Amino acid sequence: MCYNIPVIEALHSDPGSSALYIFPTKALAQDQLRATRELLLAAFGHEGPQIDVRIRPSSLATEVYDGDTPMDKRSE
Repeated sequence: MCYNIPVIEALHSDPGSSALYIFPTKALAQDQLRATRELLLAAFGHEGPQIDVRIRPSSLATEVYDGDTPMDKRSE
């Protein structure tokens, strides 16, 4: 999970930053989603970093988009 360090640094220093992770399998993606959420909670606390919601309304969102994603969520 060392690849998360630059992402955490970017989130901390630039409120408009974002990251996209691509994993080869659904199981790995789900495992990494869980680990990433735990890491962000440890790094920023329950509220997450202070992100300007005008720049990114979803604040600190970590989600998975795959073949199991419901159709109504795919357009968001």
